[in-house]
Amino acid sequence: MTSPEVSTATPTAAPASSLGHGQAVASFFDRLMGGRIVRVWPQQAWPLIPMLIALVSVPAAAKLSVLWLPMAAILALLVGPRPADGAAWGRVLPLILLLGIVWAGLSLLWTPNVDHGLRAFLDTASLALAGGILLSWLKQTPDTVKAIGRHWFARLYLVALCGLLPLVVAHRLALHGVPHFEWAERANMTDRGSIMLALLLWPCLSLLAGRWQRLSLWLLVAVVVLISNSLAAKLVVLLGGGIFMLARRYHHGLLRALPLIGLGLLLLMPMVAQSFYSWGWQYAEWMPSSSRHRVMIWDFVARQAAIHPWLGWGINAARDFPNMGEVPLLGDRMIPMHPHNGVLQLWLEFGAVGIGLCALWWLGLCRKWRILANQSPPLNAHQLVQQAAAITQVIGLMMVVCTSFSLWASYWQAWIWLIAGFTVLINRPAVNYEIDQRRQQQS
Repeated sequence: MTSPEVSTATPTAAPASSLGHGQAVASFFDRLMGGRIVRVWPQQAWPLIPMLIALVSVPAAAKLSVLWLPMAAILALLVGPRPADGAAWGRVLPLILLLGIVWAGLSLLWTPNVDHGLRAFLDTASLALAGGILLSWLKQTPDTVKAIGRHWFARLYLVALCGLLPLVVAHRLALHGVPHFEWAERANMTDRGSIMLALLLWPCLSLLAGRWQRLSLWLLVAVVVLISNSLAAKLVVLLGGGIFMLARRYHHGLLRALPLIGLGLLLLMPMVAQSFYSWGWQYAEWMPSSSRHRVMIWDFVARQAAIHPWLGWGINAARDFPNMGEVPLLGDRMIPMHPHNGVLQLWLEFGAVGIGLCALWWLGLCRKWRILANQSPPLNAHQLVQQAAAITQVIGLMMVVCTSFSLWASYWQAWIWLIAGFTVLINRPAVNYEIDQRRQQQS
């Protein structure tokens, strides 16, 4: 009996006049290859290929996401349906995002280093365009196409996890001075891979059918991140496990709380940062040296943000901050390239205007999420897992934004868009859940 999602009919090439320009190009290459491309990977699913390559290459080449995201967006324009105006996300969220990009461009007029600011602005604008195109394609593409990505996502996630494990072990051996592992001493590569895979754990969990399968995968990822050097990855996995269990039971309450959590972080972060310093956490022996360093950085950034509270210092000002000092006891720069806190970086560089735009975007996103949740019928067990995974992933992103990467790290921006894309890809109607499970059992 033919599967309800997979057609066995031989694909016939439509006339070029009935196809868009991009689809005609894709059809030409397929005919040039004798139809082999469509049989191996349907044309409509081509944008999924760069996304999956980015996933499997995370352990050793997370920075290449700046190439895979635009490539996926270009393929989405070539073979996918044309983005309908406002159909996927409404008009408010893209408009607020556009206003934020415009404000970032205006801040070039007063940023300390125009070259660094302009580079950050162009990277952000181009990646936002690529990410918007990819998300619009994912929202509008048929679920039969997204099922192909779901089929490969969990498998390649495990491949990436198995690739990361020897790297984090080698890094630990290098830190303990074991010979022949000096090449693994730098932690940046393994930290990036650990954080990305920790964030992608939650959509991967929602693909699994059984409670014990989800627990086994969580334990495996927890072991990997505990060996790694990344505190942010440990927070995402270990605290995320508790949040995931709470979200399964109280998902409506957490959905209502998300707007308040986000607003609290945006508005109160400068006061919280200065409180940490006033409590003397920068000298707390129970904290890692990197965390004590962050307490000093955050206090310094909060005080400097108060000098220009409305407009900020300008885009990417933290990289060339004029009042740079040295951290006592550590002998490092007061801001080593970035503040290690995205919210404080927004306050420092864009002031209250930028924070206000970010707050409006966050409230709009939460409102649309709640509307979609309220419009759906009562959730079954699998949809509860999906909802809990999405809530946990958003809170995990907050943890990473507030403790780790610079806002202008292009690979980090690309990964935020890719993570959002994987989340849209994984969430599917309940009617297709049983079909996906039968496919996994047959394979």
